[in-house]
Amino acid sequence: MLFITKSTRVYSSKPRLSRPSKLTIREKRSMTSMVKKNPCLTATQIATDIYEKLDKNIRENTARKILKKTEYRSRVVPSKPYISMTNRLKRIAFAKDHMHKPLEF
Repeated sequence: MLFITKSTRVYSSKPRLSRPSKLTIREKRSMTSMVKKNPCLTATQIATDIYEKLDKNIRENTARKILKKTEYRSRVVPSKPYISMTNRLKRIAFAKDHMHKPLEF
């Protein structure tokens, strides 16, 4: 990029503020759509998918940064507690007994 100083009318190149991004805006958008389709993807899986589809080698941290900027936060999915077969049957029986009762009871 070129800019002109008003006093001297000298053309000079503007210094770059930071390193250019590895991914374009469209590629970042495709990454967020991948996460929207499958929210259980890890950053490593996203990085390998981008390498396979777009032939661009990015690190897991880069994928995490891009997802954080698009307001996708990482979290651990809570595991469901184990329910034995006897308790399952008791729950189903309770639900069937109370299905048609009024809400005020």
